[in-house]
Amino acid sequence: MMTVGEARLVRRLMWVALGIALLSAAALYGLSGLRERQAASAQSLPALAGGATGRLEVLGSVAAFELRAHTGEWVSPEFLRDSVWVVDFFFSSCRGVCPSMKANLQVVQAAFAERPGLKIVSITVDPETDTLEHLRGFAEQLGARPGQWFFLTGEQSAIYRLSREGFSLGASEVPEGFVHSDRFILIDRRGRVRGYYRGTETESVSDLIQDARTLLDEGG
Repeated sequence: MMTVGEARLVRRLMWVALGIALLSAAALYGLSGLRERQAASAQSLPALAGGATGRLEVLGSVAAFELRAHTGEWVSPEFLRDSVWVVDFFFSSCRGVCPSMKANLQVVQAAFAERPGLKIVSITVDPETDTLEHLRGFAEQLGARPGQWFFLTGEQSAIYRLSREGFSLGASEVPEGFVHSDRFILIDRRGRVRGYYRGTETESVSDLIQDARTLLDEGG
């Protein structure tokens, strides 16, 4: 037969076990919700498109925007006019798809080392953390070539609107962090969308490089 003290200890242990179980369930629910949101975002993404396996179609036009680059310059479609450019959305503290995307953009930059007509435009979805000073260090860390690879920041609401309405890509802030697309978008010299590519897949990035060369060669 248990003493009064032993009974109290058992009750305490039962409450602790119940609390741990509830916290575990909440964590699993939150993770499940994040995965569902990421899946829903992925399902709403534009289909992969480009000319590596066919003709480079015009998929739309880029909406007007003006965001600040890590260099201090204001970057807009007009600023990028007469260049072929690649766009992606990211945040510097991302430990999911972003490192792979940035590694592949380094490959893109290297492929066009002798062709300054190709620009890379990386837009943060976490402007509170990714200040101009922080982005300057991030660009240096990645070996971004001045005048070719720009890291942009601005008002968060404007960036999310640009992602959704300007490029037909999802972007949002959630309790667990940020959700954004893994797509690279290829834009021609006239500010028209010409292809979407998976930024984490080597084969898709190779298609992007081939299509960007086609646009540069044809003056598109």
